[in-house]
Amino acid sequence: MLGLSLITPHTTHVLVLLVLTLLCGLGVGLARGGTLGALARIDVSRPWLLAAAVLVLAIGRLVPALHSPAWIAAAVVTALFASANNRLPGLGLLVTGLISNAAVITANGGQMPVSRWGADHAGVPISDILTSAFHTPAGDGTVLRLLSDIIPLPLPWTPAVVSVGDVAIAAALGLFGTLAPVRAWRTLQARRHARAVQSPAQGNLGDGSPDGFGGADEDDGLDGPAGHLPSVRTGTMTARRSRTEGDS
Repeated sequence: MLGLSLITPHTTHVLVLLVLTLLCGLGVGLARGGTLGALARIDVSRPWLLAAAVLVLAIGRLVPALHSPAWIAAAVVTALFASANNRLPGLGLLVTGLISNAAVITANGGQMPVSRWGADHAGVPISDILTSAFHTPAGDGTVLRLLSDIIPLPLPWTPAVVSVGDVAIAAALGLFGTLAPVRAWRTLQARRHARAVQSPAQGNLGDGSPDGFGGADEDDGLDGPAGHLPSVRTGTMTARRSRTEGDS
C-alpha cells in the first residue's frame, strides 16, 4: 500500500526545515567568501552511495511497510559514504542523526512517536499525527522516547515537532553549507598558487593548464623572482666574460 496520501503537513514541514537549514548554511558559506563554483569542484568519492540513501528514504516515504527498513538501509549506506569522504564537513552528524531516527522508528513498529506536548506547543494538529502513516502519538508504551519527536518548533508556516536525530541531520546540512564552499575556495586558491610558484612558465600557456586551473588566473604573481631571471643570467654571463678577458 502506498503511503503518498498519508504524508501529512507535519511530515512535509520537517523536510522543508531541513532544506531551509541547508540553504541558510550555504548563504553563510557564500557570505564568508566561498563560491558555488569552487563547491562544484569538490572531489566526492562514491557519490552514488549518497544518492542511494536518498532514494531509499524516498521509497520508505511511499511504502509505509518499508519505513523502518529504509531508515536502517539509509543509515548504513550513508555511513559507507562518510567513511569514503571523511574530509567533508557534517557527515558524522548526518550518520548520527540517521542512526538515531532509525533506532527509534524500528523500536516502535516502523512509526516515529510524536510527543502530544510537543505537538501542542508547536501548533501541530493532533489529527496530522493520527492520520500519518509514519507517525504515532507517544504514550506509555513508547520505546526510546528521548529519541522520538519531542522538540517543538512553533515556526510560522512550518510548525513541526522534531527529534534529536532530525536536529543532528539539520546541523549536518547547515555545517556542510557553511564550511564546504569556503574550504573548497581556499583549496582552489592554494592549488593555483602552488602551480604558479612551481611552474611559473606555465602561466603564459593559457588554456593548456590541466584540471581546469590556470589560464589568466595563474598569470597573477608571476612578475616576481621569475621575471628577473633574465637579468640575473645576463649579469652572470657578463662577469664570466670579464674574467675570461682578464686571464687572456
